[in-house]
Parts: sequence; structure tokens; C-alpha cells
Amino acid sequence: MGVNQTKLFKQTFDQSLLNYKNMDIDETLKLALEFHNTNDLERADKLYNKILELNDNHSDANHLSGVVSLSAGRFDDALVKIQKAIAASPNQATYYNSLGNVFKLNNEWVKAESAYFSALNIAPRLHEAHHNLGRLFERNGNLENAKFHLIEAIHSFPGSLESNFSLARVLLKLGKVIEAVNFFQEALQIEPNNPDILNGLAYALEKSDRLSESIGFYEKSLRLEPNVVATLSNLGHALHLIGRAEHAVVHLEKCVELEPENQFNWDRYLFALIFSKTSDRETIFQENKRWAKIIENKISFLDDFNHFSVNPDKKLRIGYYSKEFYSHVTSFFFETLLKHHDRQFYEIYCYFDCTISDEVTEKLRQKADVWEIVSKLEPNQIAQKIRSDRIDIFVGTTNFLASNRIISAYKPAPIVVSYMNQVSSTGLFNVDYLITDDRISPTGQADNFFTEKLVRLSDYICYQPPELEVEIKSAPVFKNGYITFGCFNNLAKINQTVISTWATILRSIPSSRIKLITRSFKDKTIQTRYLNLFKYYGIENDRIDFLTTILDRTKYLKQYNLIDIALDPFPFNGGTVTDETIYMGVPLITLAVDTEMGSMGKSKLSSLKMHDLIAYNKREYIEKAINLSNDINKIQEYKRELRKSAIETIFNGQKHVNELEIAYRQMWKTYCAEHN
Repeated sequence: MGVNQTKLFKQTFDQSLLNYKNMDIDETLKLALEFHNTNDLERADKLYNKILELNDNHSDANHLSGVVSLSAGRFDDALVKIQKAIAASPNQATYYNSLGNVFKLNNEWVKAESAYFSALNIAPRLHEAHHNLGRLFERNGNLENAKFHLIEAIHSFPGSLESNFSLARVLLKLGKVIEAVNFFQEALQIEPNNPDILNGLAYALEKSDRLSESIGFYEKSLRLEPNVVATLSNLGHALHLIGRAEHAVVHLEKCVELEPENQFNWDRYLFALIFSKTSDRETIFQENKRWAKIIENKISFLDDFNHFSVNPDKKLRIGYYSKEFYSHVTSFFFETLLKHHDRQFYEIYCYFDCTISDEVTEKLRQKADVWEIVSKLEPNQIAQKIRSDRIDIFVGTTNFLASNRIISAYKPAPIVVSYMNQVSSTGLFNVDYLITDDRISPTGQADNFFTEKLVRLSDYICYQPPELEVEIKSAPVFKNGYITFGCFNNLAKINQTVISTWATILRSIPSSRIKLITRSFKDKTIQTRYLNLFKYYGIENDRIDFLTTILDRTKYLKQYNLIDIALDPFPFNGGTVTDETIYMGVPLITLAVDTEMGSMGKSKLSSLKMHDLIAYNKREYIEKAINLSNDINKIQEYKRELRKSAIETIFNGQKHVNELEIAYRQMWKTYCAEHN
């Protein structure tokens, strides 16, 4: 509306107040609607109320005045007027839709649902009612019903931005990512520069393994709204996934500065920090302590354990907590503990805080003495539950994410331990011990970068091979006539420095090839990015093979038979992938770096006494790869000996658990001596 038109309306309004007795109701309603449609709700409502002075049962005036009251937060007035409108004209579907809106905004969900359905009983194709039901069901977690009503809403009004956007979100939650992409794109056609839709589309593309495209849309969204934390976080995460950790850290650090209480972003930031080649032990340590301080300042510790028996020789109750007690790599290591713990001296409680439950969950549950499901409890409630179960030693097993450490922060047991799936110090004052080994955390060098006391076992963790043995085949070089290098690690670990180093190796052995195997290579644009990187360093496309990860564990492990020599990434070495490589008899060249995660390959290979596979700088790494490729009989010897050697040492679950139990007992004796 132009300025002159607005002035005219205001003049007309002022005149109407003076002469409303001379205007009929229809004229007054028409003028009120003009103001309503220009969002001049105050003037519109005054006219609606003038109509109601003349006829307090006027249905449209009651309804529209109620709508104005609702927008102003006057719920009681809105409810009275809209119900009065319905009483006067019970067959108006829009009235019931507005009634539903009153109930929805007043958090009366059941009444809102009933009102929307009443609207649809009168007008089955009413767009607004279907849309509102869709949003209501989305909020309540009834995603299939939400999907149905949002599709109906779009059938009634294909050009609805809100309905297309809402349906895309629901489809994303249902895991229907390809359909979600389509509806985000529909919404974007309607409003091309909407940053929320751009962020949603980018996220759906990321979940569709189209990472390069997703990054472009995240960046476009941020150009429109630069400091939206959700978009900054998503962009940082996507950059991390494709091996650009240094760039990821910049965006994720900004997120935690803008929202220091947001645990989700702290998870992403601290994890990405580990992968960045610019991070050192001190930086990683200080940032974890910074996170820990935020947590410790807002919780109450459960630090009074006077009611516990302090008998140093009693049967100990060990409580293991995890968010990954299902078909996840953590289970490959945790099952070893349940299998070998001595139940004469240790009672094992497992605290299951997972949203996924499967056949592995059931297998673990059967091997535990007590299995507690705590996934619906808040962290303080979980901590209190652990305390009431009189756990002597509490062990957090998935501390690689900061938010998974919050239970430990409460001090739920006399002794708190960090063990297994971890990447750094927890930073927490209340975590007493951290399990590691002397190669991961060298004595005298690493201790200053932990708030915990370090307990060093022979090996920091123990992999359990699959129950059904997977066949190891001869090194493929004997069939192919050329060396095949390979890496099965995720792209977050494969940065440009790693690519340039691998390219040097490939250039030195002109007939050699490399296989890269990870889920992200479903995305052809990601393949293109890595092909271009290799080409930049002089390696043609026909020497690089991309394979995607197979979910079936046996079929996945058989893929290791396709490579002669595995190349470990750096500065973040392979973890589980290293164990799998060794299990399948493939020699691994690793580059040891002065961080916990940069020393994992060194730890495993040192225990196997295979020091000739460990490099301490890039020159050595390259030389060792070239030298081994020139000794194919040595490669075949590794094929014969690696698994057997590992089963006797680093895969020896009984030996590992015996050491762990000795450590637990010593922790308890120390506690008893201090508190007796």
C-alpha cells in the first residue's frame, strides 16, 4: 500500500469512528478488513468491536476480533470471541481452524487437534487446517501423520512456502532424505533467498552424502545471515567431514563463543579440534578445560560417599556408561570386557543411554550382570541413579564427545574413570583416572595435558575380532602385478597434507594404485575433489579407485583383501580401522605425531614389535612405504603373521581385562587408604 493510500485509510478510519452510527455493519466490516489486511490490527479491532456493539453475535466480527486478540496474546478474549463466532455460525471451517490455533498457542494440544479435525469435517481440503495438523503432529513426534497432513496441505495449496518447508523437515526426520531434498527445493523456488530453507536444504544434501553441494548452500545461507549458529555449526561439521578440519574449527569456535551453553556445538568443536593439523596438546587440553568449567559451574556434585564400604578387598561394583551399546565400533571393544571380567571379584552394571537398540544391544545385555536403561533420564537423574546403585567405580566409555562426559562431572561414584572411546582429557575435575598406554601418552611428556591421573596399561584398548573368522587372501600384488595402497579411514582424517604425501609415494612407484574406501565417496563431487587434489600433485585419475563402505561387517572386512599396503592418515591416525587392517593381515605404514590421536598406530604396531612400520616424519613415512612395496615377499609374510601375532597380544582380551582389573583394584585400594 502506498503512503497516500495509508493516509486515506487513516482518515477514513477517524471519520468512521465519528460517524459509525451512520455506517451499516457491512461497510464497517469491509473497512475493518482493509485495515486487517494491511496489518493495522489496532484500528481493525476497534471497528470489529464497534460492530459487536451493534450486534454482539456477529460471527465474522467475533472471529476476526478473536484472531486479533490471539496475535496479541490475549488468549482468553480470543477463545471467548471465536467460540461465540462458532455458536453463531457452526459451519464455518475457518472458525474451527482459528479455535485450534488458540488451543495450540495455549499448549492445549489435544483440544487443538480436535478443533482442526472439526474444520476438516466441514471443509476436507482446507489448507490451513491440514498444515496446522501437520505442524502439531510434527511437534508431538507423530511424523507419519504429520507427513500425511502436510502433503494434503500442499495438494490444496502447492505454492505454500510453509507447508513445503514443514514437509521437508518432517521427511528429513523420517530419514527420507531424497524426498526431503525435493521439498526443500520446492520451498526454495518460492523464496530463493530464505536462509532457513537454504540451511535445511544443505543439511538434507549432507545427509544424502552430497557434501560438496551442501557446503555451497550453507555458505549461501550465511552470506544472507552471517551469525546464525545452527548454520555455522552445520557448515563446520560438513567441512570437518571432508577433511577440512582447520576451516571447520573456525566456524565451530565461533558457535561456542556465540552460544557457550550449547553442548551440541561443543561436541563438534572439540572433536574437530583433534583433527586439525594446527592443534597441539596444549590447545586441545585448554579448550577441553574451558568446556569443563562451564559444566562444573552449573551442576551440583554428588561427592558424599560416607555410606560406602571402604573394604579394599571387597567385590567391586563397576558401572559402564555408554551412548553406543549397539552396532557401533564401540561394541567391538566393549564386548571384550563383558566376556572376560572376573565375576567373582567384579559385578558389572551397564547404563544404556542410547536411542538405538539392536541385536548387538541384546548380546551385550545378556553378558552384563545388571542392565539399566537410562535413555529417558536427564544427566543429573542418571548420576543419581548410579549413586543409588552404589557403584564403586564409574567408567565413561564414549568420552570422545564432550556431552557424553556430563554424567562423570557429577561424580556419581567414589571413583570416576575415562576409558575406551576417548580422544583427549575430559578436562573435568571429578574424573579421577584415564586409561591409556605409554605410547599414546608417554610418561613425563603427556601427564601435564590431563586433569586425570593417567593409568597406563600394555595397550590402551582391546579389539575383539568377529566371531566368524574372515579369510585372508594372498597379497593382490601377486595377481595384479602392481602394488595397491589403501586407506579405509573417513575423509575427516584425509587432509591435503596427507594427499600430497600419498601422491609422493605413488609418483615414486609409477605402476602403483591406491584405493580409498569410505561412505562419503557415494558423492561424485567428493570423488571429483579428491581426484583433483591427486592430479594437482601429479597423479592421474586412473590410478585412484573409490569404494563405498559396506555395512555388513564380514563383507566390509573382505575389502581389505584388495590392498597390499595400508597408509595411515595423520595427524589423526586410524583407530578401529587400524585394528581391522591388522586383523586382515595388511601391513600399515603409520606416522606418529605428538598427540593422543596421532599415536594410535604407533601404539598398536609397537605392541606387535613391528617398529619398521612406524615413521616419525613424512620423509620416513614415504621411504617406508616405498621400501615395503619393493619387497612383496615381506608383504606376504605380514599376511601370514599379523593376525596370529595380534591375537596373542593386542587382541588378547583376557590379558587386557586382567590388567584393567588390577588397575581398578589399585584405584580402589588407594581410595580406601585415603578414606578409611
